[in-house]
This record gives sequence, C-alpha cells and structure tokens, in this order.
Amino acid sequence: MYHVVTTNPYVDILLNMGWSRIRLITIGEVLRSLSDMNSLELFKTVALSGGNSIELARRLDLSRKQYYSKMSRLINNGLIKKYRGNFCLTIFGITIYEVIEELRIMSERSLAIKTHNLFQNLCSLPAYDMSETLTNRKTQNNNQAINLELITVPLTG
Repeated sequence: MYHVVTTNPYVDILLNMGWSRIRLITIGEVLRSLSDMNSLELFKTVALSGGNSIELARRLDLSRKQYYSKMSRLINNGLIKKYRGNFCLTIFGITIYEVIEELRIMSERSLAIKTHNLFQNLCSLPAYDMSETLTNRKTQNNNQAINLELITVPLTG
C-alpha cells in the first residue's frame, strides 16, 4: 500500500483507503461546465424536473451537438447522472444546485439593498423644488421687464 499526500486531508483519506481511481474534480472544471446560460439552464432543468435526452433538448431548444456537449461536461464533472433512462442530479450536483440558489438569493437581496440605499441617498440630497425655480425665473423676468420699461420711458420736462 502506498501513501499519497495532497493539500486536502479528506482527499488524502480517500486515496489512502484505496480510492486511487477516483477522479478529482477542480472548482474550475465545475464552474466551466456551468459557465454559459444554456449549460446552467440544462442543469437547472434536470434539477427541477429531470427527463430524458429528447425531452431536455426539446425543452431548451438546443441542437443535438449543443445538448450532448453540455450534457457530457455535466456528467463528466459528476453533477448529473442517468438513472432508469432519465437524468437526475448526483449528490454533488444537488449540493452545487443549492449553492447556486443561495448565491442567486444573496445576489437579489444585495441588489434590493443597493437599490434601497440609492433611493435613500437620492431622497436625502437637497432637492430643488420646481415651483421655487419657476418663481425665481418669473421674478428675474419681471425685474428685467421693469428695467427695460425704466430705460424706455421718455423723459418729459
């Protein structure tokens, strides 16, 4: 028996228990397999409703080549498996799906908070009242008109 040393103690345990044929998947590979919208939609569709190849490709309006390239990447990275003719998420896939949903919720909350803060900041700025601005313009125009009248009034004497 051999002893393997990695940076992850859990991987060390698995490899030293005889799991030498395990395929270690990096975070980059998982993210790459979900990196475009079609792959992410395919993953979410399998997570929510499953289905076979024909149904999934039809639902997402993907060509055969698009469907199979995305599905093979998801399967090779351990996110999806085929069970009794239909595709479903693996335990790892379920975990990744839950993380994606948590990130989506956090992103929506963050956007709502930023929008709320922006609105609060806009409301706290010194606002110029349009009626006040119009009143000032009318006063200025009236003053100019009075000045013009004073200049054009003929002097009698």
